[in-house]
Amino acid sequence: MEKLKSLDSLRFFSAAARNLSFTGAAAELGISQSAVSQQVAKLEAGIGFRLFERRARGLALTDKGARLWTAVREGLGRIEQTLQELDDTRQLAQMTVRALPSFAARWLLPRVIKLRQWAPELNIVVDADLARPDFLHDGVDVAFTYGKTDHPEWDQSFLFHDAIFPVCTPDFMREHALNTPRDLRGGYLLHDSVPQAIYSTNWDAWFAALGMSLPQDGAGPAFSTLAMVCESALAGQGVALSRYSLVADDLAAGRLVRPFEQVTLEDGFYLACPKSSLKRVAIRKFYEWAKEQAALFRGGMVF
Repeated sequence: MEKLKSLDSLRFFSAAARNLSFTGAAAELGISQSAVSQQVAKLEAGIGFRLFERRARGLALTDKGARLWTAVREGLGRIEQTLQELDDTRQLAQMTVRALPSFAARWLLPRVIKLRQWAPELNIVVDADLARPDFLHDGVDVAFTYGKTDHPEWDQSFLFHDAIFPVCTPDFMREHALNTPRDLRGGYLLHDSVPQAIYSTNWDAWFAALGMSLPQDGAGPAFSTLAMVCESALAGQGVALSRYSLVADDLAAGRLVRPFEQVTLEDGFYLACPKSSLKRVAIRKFYEWAKEQAALFRGGMVF
């Protein structure tokens, strides 16, 4: 360190090396071109060798200058990452996670207790919304999405595929003698009043996949979220058309049964965030936990 009187001189060298121009470095740092040139000259005098070759069209790094630039760039990168990590330890109190409302209620929330046990320093705020996240303006850090987008700035990690099928309580199935899809009556069917085209949780699509038409002998109640449709089915009020991810626990526990065929969805659920956010310790921890939970879920799938 005897040759390096001030670490601040590396900041001027770094800007000049990045721009290969004292003028460009001066604009980046908000100081005069002569000030940058003087600081670099002091650094060269202190270390005993030239860092730049002055050319008519700008600067070129000498061999030693290039080696120093590599070391400075890597060192400053490590410092920046460490500062980000240290900042994260103060900012871990809250992370906003977006998910489709029914997915949030019936897949994510039951697992939040496991997250708190695994990483108690993470405190998430679940933002239940049908809209895809706008990470720049929504204040959302991470999102569970259905389907992969072509957004070049997003990291998107696949979690699992899903399927659609009818579910009801064992008692409802027995009492109404539901042996084939033709035994379904319009009044039995519980509806999602805002079905999403991306995963077709509507009865028309399911009957069409079987080459049948929706029964016209009455209509069952409709609810604004699929989670409410599932709760209605659990209460013995009818037959819900649900995604497997929302009722897997109920099926395993015998609270619900699926009497008829499924429609396997081509796409799946993903975990998404801006690629730049993966530098944050909190984001990486949440990713690790979510992907572990998804792997466990995939391992228990029965469709």
